[in-house]
Amino acid sequence: MANLTLLKKNKFWFNLHLVLTLICCVPLAIVAVTGAIISYHDEIIDALNAKNSHVKAALPSRMKVSEVLAKFSAQNGEFYLSFIGRKSDKDAAIVISGVDKEGKFDSYFLDPFTGETLGENFGNKFIGLILNLHVNLGLGLSGNENLRLIGKHIVAVSTVALILLLVSGVVIYYPNFRHKFTRAFRINLRARGYTLLYQLHGSLGMSAAAVLFVISVTGLYFSYEWLARLTNRAFGEEQIYKAPKFTQAKGFALTNAQKLKELDAIFEIFTKERGENYEMFNVMIPPKGEIYSLRYTDKDAADDTKFSMMSIDVRQGKILRHTRHDDAQNAMPRTFLLHKNVLNLHAGYTFGEAGKFIFCVASLLVVVFIVSGFWMSLKRIRKKDVLR
Repeated sequence: MANLTLLKKNKFWFNLHLVLTLICCVPLAIVAVTGAIISYHDEIIDALNAKNSHVKAALPSRMKVSEVLAKFSAQNGEFYLSFIGRKSDKDAAIVISGVDKEGKFDSYFLDPFTGETLGENFGNKFIGLILNLHVNLGLGLSGNENLRLIGKHIVAVSTVALILLLVSGVVIYYPNFRHKFTRAFRINLRARGYTLLYQLHGSLGMSAAAVLFVISVTGLYFSYEWLARLTNRAFGEEQIYKAPKFTQAKGFALTNAQKLKELDAIFEIFTKERGENYEMFNVMIPPKGEIYSLRYTDKDAADDTKFSMMSIDVRQGKILRHTRHDDAQNAMPRTFLLHKNVLNLHAGYTFGEAGKFIFCVASLLVVVFIVSGFWMSLKRIRKKDVLR
């Protein structure tokens, strides 16, 4: 009978490394893979929505927004609009998001020329699923708040475990580069079996350790409110940013003819101000009142996170405030800016496209470490069995 004892006598760091991996391997693998996917969420959304995001112009001019939405309402029943947007391209579809009468949030593409529903926003739906897996292992999709919190805490504990795995991994591999640091990254490709696996596991781990440490520590900022508060206080801010639950936002019903006319006015005012000189713009629908908030990005903008903002009083038919992107960033609450900066650091966006790629690869390497670690353990079991 094979000897299944994997722990080593008087090897604290090795045993800690092994036990934490056994306990947390599944949630760590889920969080790592989903994190890598989220790194390229914009590109994935565009690819999945390519079929429905643009249309072939069947008519010389677009319908009024109110007409498009009225047709959607007639075809799909009760719907409460939370968000509407479009790109400047003439053939770009209108994107709407909101909740139906049962409270289910969804997003659709609509043909601006015919008013036909082109299809659901599968890109956003897919990334929403991946994001839920990333932050609470998908338990939030159940609609049960207790399950969502359980998933969130499992992710948090697994993140702490990853930090300990990184520390213990460096300690275990230290004898290999004790006399020369560059040996930590050396792999002898002529080696075979356990030796090659050990070198791959160790050298790749050393290469990714710093990035994974940054990902883990910044991830805890979003897991533990007390840590977010502590971090913000270090930067002179007492409060923390709490993102609104956009999928629960409920604007006005599409059967409200007066509100639909207001949207026509909003589109007209914005177009008069900007013409076609924008890449895309979005309107956030207020549940009450006549003040509408818009966000838009400049045409051919190198950075689509640099958005400008408008506030429009539809009854007066005028722009109350127009804040260009540089000023808009400064006008944002400091809590939001801290939240955004930590998120950008977490995803590698702080370091541009190269950083995004490196952080994505580092996340995927977590799965490689789990698989190679188990493979080495199996080889140890077999070796012990042979020796017996």
